[in-house]
Amino acid sequence: MNRKSLVSILTIVMTGAVLSLNACGGSNTSEVGETSNVAKSDKVTISFWHKYCQPGQVEVFEQICKDYEANHPNVEIKITTTTDDDIKTKLQVALGSAELPDVYQTWSGEYCEKFARGGYALDLKPYLDNDSQWKDSFYPACYSAFTYGEAQFALPTRFDSQVFVYKKSVFEQYGLKEPKTWDDLMKICETLKENGVIPFILGDGTTWDAPHWYGALWQRCVPEDVLEGQDFNVKTVTLDDPGYLKGLDYFKYVLDKGYFKENCVSLEHNMALETFYAGEGAMAYVEVVEFNDVYNGLDGDFGFFAMPEFTDEAGNQGKIFGAPEGMIVNAKSNHVEESVDFLKYLTSLDIQKKLVSEAKHTSSIIGATTEDNAIPQLVDVMDMIMNFSGMSNWTDCGLESSIVDVMRAQGQEFYAGKITAEQYMQKMQEAAVRVRDSNQ
Repeated sequence: MNRKSLVSILTIVMTGAVLSLNACGGSNTSEVGETSNVAKSDKVTISFWHKYCQPGQVEVFEQICKDYEANHPNVEIKITTTTDDDIKTKLQVALGSAELPDVYQTWSGEYCEKFARGGYALDLKPYLDNDSQWKDSFYPACYSAFTYGEAQFALPTRFDSQVFVYKKSVFEQYGLKEPKTWDDLMKICETLKENGVIPFILGDGTTWDAPHWYGALWQRCVPEDVLEGQDFNVKTVTLDDPGYLKGLDYFKYVLDKGYFKENCVSLEHNMALETFYAGEGAMAYVEVVEFNDVYNGLDGDFGFFAMPEFTDEAGNQGKIFGAPEGMIVNAKSNHVEESVDFLKYLTSLDIQKKLVSEAKHTSSIIGATTEDNAIPQLVDVMDMIMNFSGMSNWTDCGLESSIVDVMRAQGQEFYAGKITAEQYMQKMQEAAVRVRDSNQ
């Protein structure tokens, strides 16, 4: 999901770009995964909004849509693509005006649920139940990220999670091994610091990096039924479990020990990574969707590990922090069947392999990431997620958006030492009260 500093670059490249693709002749094939009751005579236009506007990504999605049109002469796909932040704004405006596209980008948790509450997210479960091959093609941990009760309001497309990347050469130099527990990680940090190596590179200039740390630590410290069951629900959110303060205390310990690069508050994420590539630091906490950039920046010299276990904390230690990005079919679309068929095509194995190979995506489809089309670390990380019981959603997607605004702004104040952990959580709890009151 990269909501971070790539936005500034992407905005320059493709902000607001709208590509309309025209259909051409042909017939459907089994690879397309056509639903049985899609009409082939009436001309229809499917509006498709996505956020993949980096150079190389736009062209791949354009070609995918042209190929679909070639096999569906009655269908035209009208693409709108822009940056991560901009598409969220566009979708919010569209939700308010009841003019949402037929197929559109989403993130899991509350972000997706608000469209479902408004009646703009089709329950895809009946389609998937009728096609077990399609349903079973997703990584289970990714699929469940968009399951709400008995409903399936979106399907996962690009996989993402937060993990630590480390320089293998540095770890080998000091005889370090990947940590299993938080205590192990802190011992690694102390060894590095003693040898004049900055343990962690972090850049919170766009107020995303530190909250990712907070969210992952909260996932380890707050009971799952409280974090995901109570506090990711706009009707019951309180944010008063003691695990939240514990998570912040762990972060403060790392900060006070000097394990972070100095002046991280003002350093933008990509600039922080540039210093990492240039030789500073041993580790960075990044999203899996950044692996290709890290690979290029370090000439392949990196390994990775998930947030280690906290042996005495109440969170679910068997989950990994993060969630895939996904796609929704608008339940109020005039072309529901055609839109479902297009989404089925988009999530097919062949198309996902193409996205991994040509757009450098990380796919939620089993078998899409292989040694032939991806760097070794991406193959390994997709194998790794099979060892986790599930994914614990990004805090900025699980929590209601106004709480997230407070989490980001006040989180930077906490990082800078201007407020305490207690003051930070009080601000978030006050926002939670407002959200609860407005959703009763």
